[in-house]
Order: sequence, then structure tokens, then C-alpha cells
Amino acid sequence: MSNKTTEPRQVDVRGPRFTAWVTTVVIVATLIASAFSNAAAAVILGLQAAVFAIGAVGGPRQHPYGRLFATFVAPQLGPVTDREPVPPLKFAQLVGFLFAVVGAVGFAFGLTELGLTATAFALVAAFLNAAFGICLGCQLYPLVTRFRRTPSPA
Repeated sequence: MSNKTTEPRQVDVRGPRFTAWVTTVVIVATLIASAFSNAAAAVILGLQAAVFAIGAVGGPRQHPYGRLFATFVAPQLGPVTDREPVPPLKFAQLVGFLFAVVGAVGFAFGLTELGLTATAFALVAAFLNAAFGICLGCQLYPLVTRFRRTPSPA
């Protein structure tokens, strides 16, 4: 018998993959915009950073693209066949947030190479998740959790 209070919440794997596809499109739009205007690229990537922040704090169910998935896409699909835990997904959104902030700051301050590099890293991560189901942030999550302090026994 499972104990729902100790098991991490689970979500349909198709939701984060949908989110990754939308993120991929937004990041490609950022790169295209950067060819014409660093300011436009900074704004687009800044908005994506806000979306990442919502996902990092609220998780997949609060994520704006996750809400689109739940409202419009999920009802059209068959039953959920595979789930994944929420904490690694939230961590992946935090990593995306960090890259997006660095990229947006780079574009905003005319550091085009920094903006392009950070945006490229975010694009690779989003595309790997969207196309192949490989969540780089989720893969890093177990390593990072090892570094967290654990309370000492009393």
C-alpha cells in the first residue's frame, strides 16, 4: 500500500513535453529576434524567464504552458499511461529560469555573445525534452539533492 503523503506528486509526462515544445518555439523566436534587436530578444527571453519562475515555484500544474496543456490538449488525449514526479520538473524550471535570466541580461546590456550562449543552452535543454523526453534538469536533480543539508538526528 502506498503512502500518498510521502510519495512525490506525479504528473502526466505529456504535459512537460508539451511545455518543452512551447518553450522551444519561444527560445527560437528569441534567437531570431536577436538577429534584429537585442532589446526584443531581452523582452522575449525575460517573459520566458517569468514563465520558468512560475514553473519553478508552482510546479507543472501552475506553469502557464502546463495550464494550456491541461485545458486544451489533455482532454483530447487518451488516458495517462506514464507519470513523472514533480520535484525534478520544478528544478528543471529553475535551471531554465537561470539560463533565461542570464540570457536576457546579456541581451539587455548589449552582451550579445552572453545572451546567445545562455539562450542556446536553454534551447538545447528544451529541445531534448520536447523531442526525446530527455529532461536535463531532471537528470541533474538527484545530484543536486545530495548536496542539500539533511537535518542531524536529535
